[in-house]
Amino acid sequence: MSDGRGKSASASQQISAGNSAPQITIGGASTYRGGEVFTVTGSASDAEDGAMPSSALAWNVRLIHIEHAHPAGTYSGVGQIDVQATSDHDAASHYEVELSATDSGGLTARKTVVINPETTTVHLRSEPSGARGSSMMSWLWPVSGMMLRYMSSRPSGELVIEVPA
Repeated sequence: MSDGRGKSASASQQISAGNSAPQITIGGASTYRGGEVFTVTGSASDAEDGAMPSSALAWNVRLIHIEHAHPAGTYSGVGQIDVQATSDHDAASHYEVELSATDSGGLTARKTVVINPETTTVHLRSEPSGARGSSMMSWLWPVSGMMLRYMSSRPSGELVIEVPA
């Protein structure tokens, strides 16, 4: 492709006439608790191959924390994975689980699901009343191996903190 001003670009795209990409289904856990195992299941099918065997599947699991990712495991040839959730990240983390399936014609499809931590809200009140927090503050407390992040304050002086359940 050229833009008429001397600039050009190219791109490649695989075209497989008569072969459709696999359709992927992912099920199982939608949340996790730090330190516990969560299970995710998956399968794939396509018009040409029908139900695809587990050998056509590959998993990639990442722990996403703020703006970076940690590899959490790769698995091949299985329709179910058990992931040991870490207990050293706060509620601002989540897992991304990607399942890819490759059909007999060589086409690969991918699907990603997000597994979020179970959280709860903790309300703190000061004695005497009137202690004020600031939404600009960021306090961390280790509790049961998890880090809790200060989330917000209210005009009443009540601090609201999101913590793993």
